[in-house]
Amino acid sequence: MWHQLGRSSRLRRDTGGESPLGGSAEAELWLGVHRAGTVPQVDRTVAANRTGDDATWARELAAMPETAPTERARRAWVVASRDLEVTGDAGLDGLRSATVALPAGEDGSDLEAWLAVADAAVLHGRHDPGWLDPLLAAWPTVSRVPRRRRHSARVWPGSTRRP
Repeated sequence: MWHQLGRSSRLRRDTGGESPLGGSAEAELWLGVHRAGTVPQVDRTVAANRTGDDATWARELAAMPETAPTERARRAWVVASRDLEVTGDAGLDGLRSATVALPAGEDGSDLEAWLAVADAAVLHGRHDPGWLDPLLAAWPTVSRVPRRRRHSARVWPGSTRRP
């Protein structure tokens, strides 16, 4: 989805690879290889969530800085993301207010896109027929999919010659 595009490229740039998508063993290995201070703490916290160990996740969450608006927004995202994954619902008010406080840029756009996905997921879990509405509403402002150019037929001189 939209919110993953920028995040995935930053993760590859910052860590040299992908996030651990496998089971808890892969996440624990990833944490062991990517020591604290060598990669952004948000990435360690996301990986810690995949271990399935509440103590590991709490330790990594506690290590997340929250002095700048971007750091507070990332922390709120990590908490809301875990809540959504665990309970199927998420308290998104803290993340919404943290996202509004962000300066215009990539981080805010990524989080706005994630909020739209989270809103849709919550509505879908409630069997709400309007579950796609948050995604459709967010599409014009957060989509990074390049607009298609008009295709035009071009005929180059000599391209229509027959042998």
